[in-house]
Amino acid sequence: MAADNDSLDLQSQLLKQIETLTDVNQKLLQTVQTLALQVHALSSTEHTDPSLPPPVAAAAAIAEASFPPIPGGASPTINRPRRRTSVSLDVESFRRSAGSGENPAYKASIFTDDSSSEDDSDEASFYVQQTLTPETFDKESLFSHIENHSWGPEGRMILDDILKDGHVDREASFHLQEGGADQEHHSHHHIDVYDVGADGATVAYYPESSDHSEGIWQCLCNVNDNPRKERKAVGRITIAREPAPLLFGALHLTMKDHFDIDEILRFLVDPAAPSKAYMKGCMSNDHRQQRSFVFCFKYHCLVDDGREPMIWQKADDDLKSTKEHIPISSCSSIVALSL
Repeated sequence: MAADNDSLDLQSQLLKQIETLTDVNQKLLQTVQTLALQVHALSSTEHTDPSLPPPVAAAAAIAEASFPPIPGGASPTINRPRRRTSVSLDVESFRRSAGSGENPAYKASIFTDDSSSEDDSDEASFYVQQTLTPETFDKESLFSHIENHSWGPEGRMILDDILKDGHVDREASFHLQEGGADQEHHSHHHIDVYDVGADGATVAYYPESSDHSEGIWQCLCNVNDNPRKERKAVGRITIAREPAPLLFGALHLTMKDHFDIDEILRFLVDPAAPSKAYMKGCMSNDHRQQRSFVFCFKYHCLVDDGREPMIWQKADDDLKSTKEHIPISSCSSIVALSL
């Protein structure tokens, strides 16, 4: 029992010690801020105001703060010479800045959101400046990639409708063919692509082709390929909805250097893959996994009349909706970021 009381007393004293150290640090921070203002005033005249303490003396006064003893005989102390030397060096740096005509005030932190809007160079440094490597793909390179890539079971399942006996269907479309009155509603918008500029602003890419399938391919096949275009992309955001098998192949071709697409397809198709954030790619030998984060989401949705789940989606055998039965299907979404 006595040992427990001694332990509680020790914890209480240590907590008081921490509170004292926190107070001293706050006072020291206030003193350093006062030093900055004083040194700025010394840039043109010597320190003559007796109401303000000399810079080093003010810091030394803080360093003289006393601390309660720690049980066991040890007593925390501030190494005064080191503390004074540190403050002295800071003062000299302020004097040099003031003498050179530079503003000696502290630069605002980007985390406090109080940075100066006048410093354009600092604002620009918040964004990526290196542009994406120019890339151009054509249809033949896409077909060749689909036919020659070593697909895993998930990839073969996704491409089953267009890849037969090692040959891809050249007439396949980049969007799903839906029947009925809802055809336009379901197929009009399978993909969005946004180029990110050096200023952090996004610009949507609008294809020139009036053919919907060809327009989807135009969104993916070119990256910074126009030498006359002044605004180059430093990043790209691609959003695909209900991709057709050929669009899956196009995504694999155009993003294989940035993501491990085969692994992403496994997360997407494998029913055993859970909803999970895959954040440990830094441990991998694959440079794509080292630079990327992948988030997998698993859920279920209702199956509309006249529609069928994709071949890899688990769904009810009876897809007709009745008063006693509402058909559902498993669904997956992937969010991936490559740095």
